[in-house]
Amino acid sequence: MSTTTFPEMAELRNVELLHNQEEGKITFVADLDEDSDVPPTEWITVAADATVDLEQHR
Repeated sequence: MSTTTFPEMAELRNVELLHNQEEGKITFVADLDEDSDVPPTEWITVAADATVDLEQHR
């Protein structure tokens, strides 16, 4: 299992989740420049069954 380390000066930002139930995929979209009119350009798409809903495990 891989882990991610965060640089000390890491910025917190919102990540939008786009759930495509038809294809069984979830896309995580980060808007790096919220003040810009340009659409977000940073995203990753994964299979829905490769994710864990942490809220269900509380």
